Amino acid sequence: AMVILPIAYYTVCLWRFGFSMAAVKGFLLLIVLLYASESDIKARQASDIFPLLLLVIAMIGISVDQLPGRLAVLLAAGLPQLLVAVKMPGKWGGGDIKVSAAGAAVLGLRTGLYAIVVGVICAFIATWTLRRIRHKKENGIPMVPYFTVGFAILYFV
Repeated sequence: AMVILPIAYYTVCLWRFGFSMAAVKGFLLLIVLLYASESDIKARQASDIFPLLLLVIAMIGISVDQLPGRLAVLLAAGLPQLLVAVKMPGKWGGGDIKVSAAGAAVLGLRTGLYAIVVGVICAFIATWTLRRIRHKKENGIPMVPYFTVGFAILYFV
């Protein structure tokens, strides 16, 4: 699945964007997010390299005058999550915040925030379903895989 999914996604990117930087950018976004997801699932943390790579991807195809706007997206997407993490310790990790804020910088403010919301909704549905099946409460869940779903879908918007 780790090989087939990126190939299928890149094919869809090529279909949607043609042979362009947008297709390459979408492919790179998915690759980084898949590795970040794997890290979050296995170790319950995402290395700082993943948000840095996402920021590099966010810079592809933008002009210098758009740079402040991308940095503002980082703050707009990351600050509310940081407040949630402070209010509810142990529920929202720093890696989740950094990866989702950097992913939002790739997509832009509105689409990035929608992607985060889609990720949170997917996490809620999955956690609710798992609680019904396993009959036990999960102690924290890796959020990056769910953010990956949101970013992968909304990249095409």
